[in-house]
Amino acid sequence: MKRIGLSIFIFIFSFQAFAAGEESLLFLSPVPLTKSLLTVKIVKPSSQVNTLEIRNLIGRELQRKTLPLGGEFIQFTDMESYPNGLYVIIAKDANGKILESTKFVISR
Repeated sequence: MKRIGLSIFIFIFSFQAFAAGEESLLFLSPVPLTKSLLTVKIVKPSSQVNTLEIRNLIGRELQRKTLPLGGEFIQFTDMESYPNGLYVIIAKDANGKILESTKFVISR
């Protein structure tokens, strides 16, 4: 049952990215994550990204960072405390509207 739910979740996120047909707003490195540091670059600095959140597959918020004014990079540290698996990064504007979400894998 868990595999079916995970498959549906991945399909929905993949379909949303495909359907948008636009260039991604976020660039993650390294992917898959093998170390304790995840760097996120805002590809379109003119976008209204205010905060980035890392969530696990059940939706629990693990980390939240606020983008400095005019900033293009955010680094999430202490990623070694999370188990291997699929995670989601959500970019939000100042009003809390989701601008983009993307997934990444932790694999050590």
